[in-house]
Amino acid sequence: MPGGSDARCHWGRRSARLGLGLPSCVGVSEDGDAFAASAAVAKRTAALLRDARSVQRRLDTLAATAMAMEDPSLDRIAEAREAVQRLVLELGYRERGEQRRAKAAVRGIR
Repeated sequence: MPGGSDARCHWGRRSARLGLGLPSCVGVSEDGDAFAASAAVAKRTAALLRDARSVQRRLDTLAATAMAMEDPSLDRIAEAREAVQRLVLELGYRERGEQRRAKAAVRGIR
């Protein structure tokens, strides 16, 4: 197997994606796998954070419109804004934690 003792063969996503019924042999160490998994999680969290911020901006626009019209649903909009604001904060904390873990994984690989 290429890559020495750290390399392994597995029936992974790569062979499934290629439509093969064979294992794909890759020379990736366990650290490399951990880094790849960490990077994938960080990407998903970043995408969630972008979407949550987009929703927050839309709710801000909706709130401004409701205030101008003196709409009675302003209380519910305010509740939704607070919930989305908490979500954005939580995702931001999570993203920073994942960035720290990814940097630590890179330092561990070197």
